[in-house]
Amino acid sequence: RGGFCGARVGLGHDLEDFDSLALRVFGDGRTYIVSLRTDNWVTGGEQNFDLWQAFLRPPAGCWSVCHLRLDRFLLTWKGHVVMGRREKMNQRRVIGMGLGVVVGEG
Repeated sequence: RGGFCGARVGLGHDLEDFDSLALRVFGDGRTYIVSLRTDNWVTGGEQNFDLWQAFLRPPAGCWSVCHLRLDRFLLTWKGHVVMGRREKMNQRRVIGMGLGVVVGEG
């Protein structure tokens, strides 16, 4: 058996003056995906946002503050990393944030 769990929230923040996110989380041994949505100016098309993702691996069994550098987020499109693109995230136009986990059998 497998599954997916995720949550997201709308934002309207300018992160230009920041270089990382700090998340206080309780780890359970799983790897999570943190997503940032920005106004669409890279991928174009019908979708009105660009999706940038990074992995979060908190230590299991305790609360911890995990720092994710904004320059480590990768541009994705329909679940795949967009290869060959050199654009940087538009940190002035972050419109949403999400956290997800995928669990599957070996």
